[in-house]
Amino acid sequence: MIIKNIRFWVWLMVLTLAATTASARTSGEEGNRRPRYQVSAGVESPFVTNRTHKVGNIAFTITNWGFIGSQARGERDPCTNRAAESFEFPRGSGTEYLFQGAMWIGAIKGRDTLVSVGADGWNPNNEMFPAPFPEGEIIERTNRALLRGPVNSNCSDIEFTEDAVSEQDFVAVYYDTVTNSQFVGRDGTDGRSHIPIGIEITQESYSWSFDYAKDFILMDFGIRNVSGELLKDLYMGLYMDHDVGHVSLGNPFDDDITGFTETIPSTAGEGFLDTVNIAWIADNDGDPQGGRFDCNSATGVTGVRVVRAPSPDLKFSFNWWVSNGTASQDWGPNKRNTKVQYVA
Repeated sequence: MIIKNIRFWVWLMVLTLAATTASARTSGEEGNRRPRYQVSAGVESPFVTNRTHKVGNIAFTITNWGFIGSQARGERDPCTNRAAESFEFPRGSGTEYLFQGAMWIGAIKGRDTLVSVGADGWNPNNEMFPAPFPEGEIIERTNRALLRGPVNSNCSDIEFTEDAVSEQDFVAVYYDTVTNSQFVGRDGTDGRSHIPIGIEITQESYSWSFDYAKDFILMDFGIRNVSGELLKDLYMGLYMDHDVGHVSLGNPFDDDITGFTETIPSTAGEGFLDTVNIAWIADNDGDPQGGRFDCNSATGVTGVRVVRAPSPDLKFSFNWWVSNGTASQDWGPNKRNTKVQYVA
């Protein structure tokens, strides 16, 4: 693929199901995560900020610097100055289904194969940033007559706009072109400074309050080549680090289960299948308290799927892995000839 401009939609949704018991996966050591890289203030600094969708049954935070979610509520909501929900469902419950997610994009530029990431669980560098203020600010839109700001909000009410898609639109534009070491550190894998692919990402997210649409968020990504060079063999990945559980449980990461559902039985009749391509995650038992489910139990299943792609022949792959501070306890996709020592 030679990239000029492409667009694709991602659908993040919640399915509410009764939790079932399954084997727990090996625990990652959440406490070993490195803190995210802090962007310094300054006139020409990228204006990094966030917003939280709150009109539906999901409270979901997006940012304008390459990642989604609030990193276990480590980001603050600039409209309320409170800890921002990450992917809370039901809204107001305190039950979270996401630590953070991020776009990873790779391409061949000239003779070099490059990858830019919005975030990485073990590498503290961010490689995507917005413009300085005010150009880098997140745009807010609504198709309501008026969308009032949150309680105790510093953010203004939003009036109807013609180009709004949903009741609450957030539009963020960011780039992988920042190379200033004040913002982008050395890559932890190859040990060199960040080399941009040269892309601009326009990220739009939409949410609704209607019963049929309140349990999902739509995201539309437009990717534009601003490098001045041809980019070949483009690959895009959506990295998702979930950590399912109630905020009162501390680190609920050690018993999540995940999978990929390619097809489901179709309503067209016996023998027919519908292709859905949903990557999903859940807590393995729903976190019952004293043998019973209560308001702190994570009994939902969250899923991610691509609902519109630039090509009808788009190919999907799904991988999952357990990250651990002790390398011998890492588990994930490997080449067949790789020797992996697994320690239970």
